[in-house]
Amino acid sequence: MNKDVIISVNGLQNNEIEQPVEVVSRGQFYRRGGKSFIKYEQADEYGDMSKCMIIFGENFLEMRRNGEEGRIHMLFEPGNTCMAVYEMPYGSMLMSTTTSELDITEEKELIEIHIEYTLDVNYMYMSDCCVDIRIMSE
Repeated sequence: MNKDVIISVNGLQNNEIEQPVEVVSRGQFYRRGGKSFIKYEQADEYGDMSKCMIIFGENFLEMRRNGEEGRIHMLFEPGNTCMAVYEMPYGSMLMSTTTSELDITEEKELIEIHIEYTLDVNYMYMSDCCVDIRIMSE
């Protein structure tokens, strides 16, 4: 895998209304200490940029985002519930993810990741979610 990559993140929240989200961005990929790292920037609906990082290894994946509209660090481990505080300019929310599936497939120039999880906000069920991530060499 080259250092320069294209990242595609497709997410879907299934609650009363399906809410798809898609982000495509350029970024950097590297490995260190048995973990893989992807760094990229993402624009929100207002055009403000957030710095993002995906870190993964065997049986875990972390997603971090830090920008004007908020900061979050989410951890996905199959069979576990992980808590995170989503900090925003107007307050914080406690989020938890219970990961039911995490599949990571690596080829020479492509990494595909599939995550399925339940999202709770402030101890209340919010939705069932699924995220598909593709990292491709530029």
